[in-house]
Amino acid sequence: MQDIFLHRLELAHSQGFSLLRHVPSTTVWRTLSYLKTLCDAERKRIFESCAAIACQNPQTEIENAPPHAVPVGSPADELPQTRLFREVFSEPRFSEFPDRFMRQFAGNPDALSQMVDESRIPAIIASKTPVIAKAGSIRKAIHARLSATFEVETSNLGGGVWLNAGRADDVSFQLCIDYGCMGPGFRYGVGFGPNAATSAHALRGTLEASYGFPSGVCDFPLSDELDELADTICKIILDLSQLHKEVLARTDA
Repeated sequence: MQDIFLHRLELAHSQGFSLLRHVPSTTVWRTLSYLKTLCDAERKRIFESCAAIACQNPQTEIENAPPHAVPVGSPADELPQTRLFREVFSEPRFSEFPDRFMRQFAGNPDALSQMVDESRIPAIIASKTPVIAKAGSIRKAIHARLSATFEVETSNLGGGVWLNAGRADDVSFQLCIDYGCMGPGFRYGVGFGPNAATSAHALRGTLEASYGFPSGVCDFPLSDELDELADTICKIILDLSQLHKEVLARTDA
C-alpha cells in the first residue's frame, strides 16, 4: 500500500506540488519550503517516511484523518517523520511563501532581505496589499462552486461548521469546513463512501495528510482570490476521490 502514496508524492513533486501550493496555508508553505532545501537522496528518505505516515491506516488517513494531523513523536526522536515535523515548525523558511504574504514585511527591507532572496523583494513590494477574506465571503464562494460542480446538499452543523454532501467521480463525499476556528481562515476535511462521518467533530482527511504532511488551518485566504480558492477545494475533492478509489481497488484485490 505504501507504494501508492510514495508514487503520489513523487508525481506531485515532479509537478511542483501544483495543487498543494494553492492551499492558502502557512503550514503548507513551510512544508514546501523545507522540502526545497533537501538533496535528492534526503528527499527520497523523507518521502518514504511521509508515505508511511499517510498509509499507516489508509481508512483513517483518507476518510477520517484529523484536520490538524501531524507526525507523532518527541523532539528527541530520530525518526525521519519526526524530523520533518520538527524542521517545518522550528524554522519559518519563507522561500515558498507568496509575495503577497511577504508584503507585510515590506516596511522593513533589512528584515525582508533576511527572509527571502533579494531578487524577490521588488515583486513583493509591488504586490497588492493582502486583505484576508471573512468567513461569510469564503463560505459563499466555496458553497456556490460546490453546488455548481457537485450538486451538493449543504447543512449548518452549528459553531461555524458546515457540511457539504455530494458525489465526485461516482463516489459519495462529505466536505466538512469549520469557519469558526480561532483566527482568520478555516479548516477543512473530506470523507468518502457511505460510512463517512458527519459529526461537527468528525475526523476527516486533507490533501496535506494524504501526502503524510502536517495539516493546519487555511490561514491566508484572500478576498480577491476566492474564486481560485473555491476551485482549489473542488480540485482537492476530485484528487482525493481518485486516491480513495485507488486504495479501495488495492484493498479489494
